[in-house]
Amino acid sequence: MAQNSQAPDTGALISLVEKILDSAIPPHLLQVEVGEFITVLGFLTNGNLEWLPDFSAEGSVTASGLALAPDMAATCADDTIRTVMFLRGTRTAIADKHSEVSDRPVRILYAGCGPYAILAVPLMLALSAEVASFTLVDIHPESVASAERIITALNLTDAVFDIKVMDATGYLADPDFPADIILTEVMQACLQTEPQVAVIRHLLSQFPSALLIPQEVRIDLVFADPAVEYFAGHRSAQPGSQDGRIYSGSVFVLNREAVFSWKNVSGSYLPGLSVEVNHFPDDRYQPMLFTDICVYQQYRIGAYESGLTCPRMLESAEKISPRVQLHFQYRLGDNPGIFIAAVE
Repeated sequence: MAQNSQAPDTGALISLVEKILDSAIPPHLLQVEVGEFITVLGFLTNGNLEWLPDFSAEGSVTASGLALAPDMAATCADDTIRTVMFLRGTRTAIADKHSEVSDRPVRILYAGCGPYAILAVPLMLALSAEVASFTLVDIHPESVASAERIITALNLTDAVFDIKVMDATGYLADPDFPADIILTEVMQACLQTEPQVAVIRHLLSQFPSALLIPQEVRIDLVFADPAVEYFAGHRSAQPGSQDGRIYSGSVFVLNREAVFSWKNVSGSYLPGLSVEVNHFPDDRYQPMLFTDICVYQQYRIGAYESGLTCPRMLESAEKISPRVQLHFQYRLGDNPGIFIAAVE
């Protein structure tokens, strides 16, 4: 896409966004369009984030998990299916909410926006400020400054209600402007390392009627052959016996019902689910965790479709033997993740 030193071609950007949001186009066919859009955002930040400090570490370790450094957060936008599905799901959620609150814009709280605000800026271009109003939050001032540059350059300031530099787990709601949608993608596969669970738990407690994006993240225990899984990344997104995997059950679910069920849970651990291992496959098969993301309604991200859904080996696998019941928990704190809490 041709650029000049004065201003971006907004019309061309809107055309890209319209194509990205077109549900008739399979997401995996939009790598070029997503890449072009990201290139423009890099241009608007004075050259692919070169003005940002050199982050030698992955990011900032917070009390709730790792907050990716701005330069690393920027690379997440390149995860094409992730970006497309989150944008399509969020656009649909905004439309649903707008039918309920048509007298004002839908208020979207975007926690962990990163330097590109990639899950908001395309929607600001596609929707009027009368339809959607965004609050952007990020722990890194460099990311917030970058997002502000982009929004100003694209004349999108009317679509932004507020921008804050802060840890999302410390965000306090304005009671006069409650969020209608909580949008956050601060996660890795299997909900490890990053603070997705803590952020959603904190924000939903303040906005209990808000829609969640993603609507649900489910982690399943699957016995599979790692040599096959890690070699054949094109495999089926849905685990099951028909593709050589042995599905045992879900071990942790993050959705609004689960969050509300944790209301009176204190301490460093959240309850997970229990699964029974009825039989033990041969030695080729190892216990693995698969991630399935329902962004919103029909917009889903299955195994291998994103870096967020690549399967991972289960920790403490030595505890597993035939005919046992495994009880899982989720560890909070600066290194969050799922683990086997008890075996019966």
